[in-house]
Amino acid sequence: MNKRLYTEAWDNDKKTIHVMPDTPEIMLAKLNRINYSDKLYKLALEESRKEGYDLRLDAIPIQAAKASRDIASDYKYKEGYRKQLGHHIGARNIKDDPKMMWSIHAAKIQSDREYKKDFEKWKTKFSSPVDMLGVVLAKKCQILVSDIDYKHPLHEWTCLPDQNDVIQARKAYDLQSDAIYKSDLEWLRGIGWVPIGSVEVEKVKRAGEILSERKYRQPADQLKFTCITDTPEIVLAKNNALTMSKHLYTEAWDADKASIHVMPDTPEILLAKSNSANISQKLYTKGWDESKMKDYDLRADAISIKSAKASRDIASDYKYKEAYEKQKGHHIGAQSIEDDPKIMCAIHAGKIQSEREYKKEFQKWKTKFSSPVDMLGILLAKKCQTLVSDIDYRNYLHYWTCMPDQNDIIQAKKAYDLQSDNVYKADLEWMRGIGWMPEGSVEMNRVKVAQDLLNERLYRTRPEALSFTSIVDTPEVVLAKANSLQISEKLYQEAWNKDKVNISIPSDTPVMLQAQINALQISNKLYQKDWNEAKQKGYDIRADAIEIKHAKASREIASEYKYKEGYRKQLGHHVGFRTLQDDPKLVWSIHAAKIQSDREYKKAYEKSKGIHNTPLDMMSIVQAKKCQVLVSDIDYRNYLHQWTCLPDQNDVIQARKAYDLQSDNLYKSDLEWMKGIGWLPEGSVEVMRVKNAQNLLNERLYRIKPEALKFTSIVDTPEVIQAKINAVQISEPLYRDAWEKEKANVNVPADTPLMLQSKINALQISNKHYQQAWEDVKMTGYDLRADAIGIQHAKASRDIASDYLYKTAYEKQKGHYIGCRNAKEDPKLVWAANVLKMQNDRLYKKAYNDHKAKISIPGDMVSINAAKEGQALASDVDYRQYLHQWSCFPDQNDVIQARKAYDLQSDALYKADLEWLRGIGWMPQGSPEVLRVKNAQEILCDSVYRTPVVNLKYTSIVDTPEVVLAKANAENISIPKYRELWDKDKTSIHIMPDTPEINLARANALNVSSKLYREGWDEVKAGCDVRLDAIPIQAAKASREIASDYKYKLDHEKQKGHYVGTLTARDDNKIRWALIADKLQNEREYRLDWAKWKAKIQSPADMLSILHSKNSQALVSDVDYRNYLHQWTCMPDQNDVIQAKKAYELQSDNVYKADLEWLRGIGWMPNDSVSVNHAKHAADIFSEKKYRTKIETLNFTPVDDRVDYVTAKQSGEILDDIKYRKDWNATKSKYTLTETPLLHTAQEAARILDQMLCHSFMPITLVTFRVR
Repeated sequence: MNKRLYTEAWDNDKKTIHVMPDTPEIMLAKLNRINYSDKLYKLALEESRKEGYDLRLDAIPIQAAKASRDIASDYKYKEGYRKQLGHHIGARNIKDDPKMMWSIHAAKIQSDREYKKDFEKWKTKFSSPVDMLGVVLAKKCQILVSDIDYKHPLHEWTCLPDQNDVIQARKAYDLQSDAIYKSDLEWLRGIGWVPIGSVEVEKVKRAGEILSERKYRQPADQLKFTCITDTPEIVLAKNNALTMSKHLYTEAWDADKASIHVMPDTPEILLAKSNSANISQKLYTKGWDESKMKDYDLRADAISIKSAKASRDIASDYKYKEAYEKQKGHHIGAQSIEDDPKIMCAIHAGKIQSEREYKKEFQKWKTKFSSPVDMLGILLAKKCQTLVSDIDYRNYLHYWTCMPDQNDIIQAKKAYDLQSDNVYKADLEWMRGIGWMPEGSVEMNRVKVAQDLLNERLYRTRPEALSFTSIVDTPEVVLAKANSLQISEKLYQEAWNKDKVNISIPSDTPVMLQAQINALQISNKLYQKDWNEAKQKGYDIRADAIEIKHAKASREIASEYKYKEGYRKQLGHHVGFRTLQDDPKLVWSIHAAKIQSDREYKKAYEKSKGIHNTPLDMMSIVQAKKCQVLVSDIDYRNYLHQWTCLPDQNDVIQARKAYDLQSDNLYKSDLEWMKGIGWLPEGSVEVMRVKNAQNLLNERLYRIKPEALKFTSIVDTPEVIQAKINAVQISEPLYRDAWEKEKANVNVPADTPLMLQSKINALQISNKHYQQAWEDVKMTGYDLRADAIGIQHAKASRDIASDYLYKTAYEKQKGHYIGCRNAKEDPKLVWAANVLKMQNDRLYKKAYNDHKAKISIPGDMVSINAAKEGQALASDVDYRQYLHQWSCFPDQNDVIQARKAYDLQSDALYKADLEWLRGIGWMPQGSPEVLRVKNAQEILCDSVYRTPVVNLKYTSIVDTPEVVLAKANAENISIPKYRELWDKDKTSIHIMPDTPEINLARANALNVSSKLYREGWDEVKAGCDVRLDAIPIQAAKASREIASDYKYKLDHEKQKGHYVGTLTARDDNKIRWALIADKLQNEREYRLDWAKWKAKIQSPADMLSILHSKNSQALVSDVDYRNYLHQWTCMPDQNDVIQAKKAYELQSDNVYKADLEWLRGIGWMPNDSVSVNHAKHAADIFSEKKYRTKIETLNFTPVDDRVDYVTAKQSGEILDDIKYRKDWNATKSKYTLTETPLLHTAQEAARILDQMLCHSFMPITLVTFRVR
């Protein structure tokens, strides 16, 4: 990738290569340069610029540009706005303003949605005469495809069974019947055969033996091999076994711990003792155990005793039910929530505290506003709409028709031809499709040279060609040896084995004791010991225990039989109400459910939990204010005042000096002369360090080559023998040789069942036989007359589908339509709509879905009573029965005792005597932690650990490959040498100043020259005269003053104190007017009423679809289906009640099966039953073994000269690869290839496609050649 070498090679090549100027490639390159030349492309434009032009002041483009400038002029706009101030007269609403209504009307006209609105309404509403061609054709088509007319029974009659046609029909049906066709094979059904000894079974057995892993593999103990005991793996395994030996490890430890003594007063031992005391569970609970062993005096009237008794009574289920039973009959409620003033007050308070209710009104009114129709935004929107309107933009003057020989038409054609790309390139049409051979072209030669330059093999020098000296005392080698000794696992374990025989740890040390205690604490066996002992003991539960009685009661409650028994007793005694609100018990249950509801219970809390009152002088509020003052950015940046200073004041001069002292630019200004000065890093500390690091990390120097290691190779190991056997087994030549020998000795007869079945299968799946009948029919020909039904039907279908005929009939029918003004006046369309409504599944199910959830339940129903009782049991209201609430004086005895109890529990008072310690610190210097850290730092210090490089002795070699490569790279990237060669080259090479490249470079230099660009701009600026009263200058000044923050604040300060406001936004007429205007412009408010009313429709009650739906609903309604005549109350001894009970007992499944109760649980053995014998007989019939005939009982004769056998042999010879190659080798020596251009082209294409010669893909045209 060296640029200099690349240009040198190119300069050498271009002097020795000559390209003919009239070759197709050069001609094509010249034409391409002309086509792509930007200069020629712009030549006509530049020439037209030089000729000049005449444009008068009253020309249409000049007038249009002036008008556009005036329209877009901000100054003109504001001038007109100032003139209009005070003349705006608004209207109460948009509909009273004719301009706004006209704008809305224009917007609707331009709106694509409004434009398509009527189309969407009317696109499915149409009227068509009944004799219209399309309707007539549709009717005919419907008749053709209608299933009714297709299956058109002529008539129905009754036939005698002995009529001739009935007899013939039966015969025809019998011929088509599959059952009668297979009836003569009924005797074969159920007959099977045993496949033992069949071809398939024998083949599977043979395959099983071939695939048997046991027979395939040879046992390892039968192979002979030699075992070497001194291999590195075996030696390493022995060492690992000795290292990991638990027996040797414990022996060494037992020997060490008897000979080592640790002083009991060392810092580590003392620290361990103190730690064991800190974490000791026994010492931790010692004080508590001692306090438990002491006695205490707790009187019956102590506060804690009374509190415990009261808590027990409150939690007692018995006490709870006793109080509940006493309270029964004393509840006074209300019929509904609305009748209870306290609940209504709570609901009202919840709404007041609700965040959603609070923001509801704000959400309703925040987007409602009004704006005057002459508001500045409205006027600007109108003008903007006028500017961007497509209607005014495309303002066609008029349309006219021109003769083709008019002068302007001729000139326009010429102009279009000049702009036409097709006409421009028409003279190059003869070159379309002409190709060229790129062999020997400049690009091909350049690519070849580039490939040689980029060739990795030619570029790199082989390492073995370089000579160098290897030194064994280099720092890298010495460091590698030291590292290998340090990370040696063997040396590490030897040192450990020496150390562990000299150290002994007594068994009564705190660490060992703590370990034993931990083992006891985490022992799962000790944890479950008490539980296992408890399980081994028995227990006694009597029949009248509370748990047993509770389980019996739960069983009876859950018993379905008991439930139905009670339900049968209650039949006929139900007296209900029309609605839930008429039943006071149900209303009270609903009221109690709401009271007990956890959601309702927490509802008021959720509403009120974020609403609270805080006094302004509360300590936390005052502290927060002070904290806000401290962290406030307003008070933090407290500007005293602002003033203007003269540049020669003393404080300004001193401030400048201070800023200069802080300035980084002035500080570094004396180093400007060094900017851009570089240095060579060769020999620097970093470079030398990197080189040494590279040598340390060099994989080639670090690793030992495998060929340098000595080892013994054994040829009779199991692995080698197995590899040899596998190689023989998977050998493809041996496999083919065995197959060639086998296939000449095996003969399969042609009349075996398998061969016959394969022939039949070949005929069945043969595509040729499948299409043979069709091919025979095609060869015999057919006769189809012009008046055949198929031909007539195809012509009619073509005419129906013909767009031309359809439009012709449509044009003829124009003016003959007689329809209705809308769809509602057409009775047929109205009838069709009603039919669609009747068939609509949604409307059909609408009434059902409206009424399916409306039910009435009698108040004394069994399930309701059970739910009430269950609710009374589970009610949280009655469970939490507060006795009363009272207020206490601060000097009462119980309040004083409670305070004392709270003080005892208070963590703040408990730690109050330690307040004097708050803020007292200590110096950690000399503490054990600090000393331990210092010692660890010394151990981990890298400077102490590593040996300085300068202390190591080594020899530096100057002819190593790295040094030689570095020198060569330094010469390649040397800038002075590169410039030196360039200075030599540029004095010996001459480039013609008028070459296209030089001219193009000069033109580009002129185009991109910043100096010439600015000179042109300076000349333009020098010729401009902008006066102070020019419109752009005035507009710029006005814009500056409008955008000026200083001017804005100045006006704001002047206006201070002159504001006269209102209490709220609703009291300010202008704000209210702005809100109303905003609502008018709001898209959501605009669509609000439409969204409210779009789903509200009115339909007459006697509409056909509604009546039909009512009738359908009456048919499918469960209410009318179960039409109760009336309800009454009956005495249990009435005759009809007694008869009804008897009828119910007759219908009862329980009573019906009551006499079979003694059979419940009795089973029987199904052996020899009818079903079992039937199943056995069916199994014998369907047995595959009994059904099939054995293959060896069949007689057949094998024939070896059958057609399929001969064909198979010939196919094997044709597909033989050995014979194929033999014939090819014999044939290819008898032909001669003539030197033709096509042969050369093919050879060149093969060379290009060769992977060893070409590195990039090129599309190649495939050619064929003749062999003579």
